[in-house]
Amino acid sequence: MYQRILSLLSLSFFALVWSFPEVGIAQNTVPHMINTKEKVGWIAFDPDLDDATFFLCDEYNIQEYYQVNPRYGEGSKDLRAYFESADFAWNFPDTFSGLLTVRFVINCQGETDRIRLTAVDAEYRSIDLPLDREAWKDLIKGMGPWVPGLVGGQRYDCYKHIVFRVKNGQLTDIIG
Repeated sequence: MYQRILSLLSLSFFALVWSFPEVGIAQNTVPHMINTKEKVGWIAFDPDLDDATFFLCDEYNIQEYYQVNPRYGEGSKDLRAYFESADFAWNFPDTFSGLLTVRFVINCQGETDRIRLTAVDAEYRSIDLPLDREAWKDLIKGMGPWVPGLVGGQRYDCYKHIVFRVKNGQLTDIIG
C-alpha cells in the first residue's frame, strides 16, 4: 500500500516538474542577464562609503554568490584562518549576543568593495551596534583577492556575505 502511494507521489511530482520546468530549477542556476538593480538586496554605490575606482564588469548584473560560487583561497578553511589570525579588535559589546553580517561585492577581478554591516540580536531583531565600520572595511579588504565567480568560463561580479556569531560579546563562529 505504502509503495503504491509513494509511486503515485513520485509520478505526480515528476508530472508537475515536467509541466512547470521553473519549479525544478535549483538555487544554483546559471546567471541570467537581468537588471539586478531591481532586485532586493542591491548594494548601491555610496560615495561616502565606497571606492569610486572599484571596477565592476557589469553594474547591472551583479550575481548572487550561490549562482557563481566565488571562493576565498581554498574555501571555508582559509576564510576562517584569515579571521582567526587577523590582528583585529573585535570589540563587540559584552551584552551583545546575535549575528553580525558583513555583505559586500566581489568584482570579476576578485576585488572587494561596497561593504555593508547589519546586525541582529539573539531574537533576530535588527540592532545598531557601535562598531568601527572603517576598521571592518579594512578587515574585509585586507583579505586580498578572491577567486571571482565563474560560470562557463565567464567571470562575474557577485555578492557575498560572511556571518559572525557572537555570544556575550565573544566571537563564537564564522560562517562564510
